[in-house]
Amino acid sequence: SRAANRTNTLRWRQNHPEKFTAYCERTNTNRRELRRDLETWGRAAIVSIRQRARRSGIECTINAADLRCVPAVCPVLGIPIFACGGGGKHGPTHNSPSVDRIENAKGYTVDNIKIISNRANTLKRDATADELRRVLAYMTALPEATEEVPDGNPK
Repeated sequence: SRAANRTNTLRWRQNHPEKFTAYCERTNTNRRELRRDLETWGRAAIVSIRQRARRSGIECTINAADLRCVPAVCPVLGIPIFACGGGGKHGPTHNSPSVDRIENAKGYTVDNIKIISNRANTLKRDATADELRRVLAYMTALPEATEEVPDGNPK
């Protein structure tokens, strides 16, 4: 059963801490390496996408092959998209690829996803189109609007 399996796993971890630590380091290194390469980024990303879908109770019919076509440039912001990692930086950056659900009420299906930059997906995560228009109007009315640098990060 699932509970018995979990108990055995916990017992093994307690009895073999050095093996467990080595396993975690190996696994985390492998995941980081996968996320650094855009061609294999989808294999690493699909795991968290499926977990989010399961937690939220939404459909998830995509697989890693559906995430292979990462654009070189974000279709929303026009900034370059590249895999994260390097220079001691862990986790996504503004330029990391991110899976956007076009209609949030729908799940992760091939016809409902686009790959955009993490920055663009963060900006549109909770905002409505009207809210974004209002922010744009506010920012353009400011005396000196914040300029962007080529990597997509504000000055």
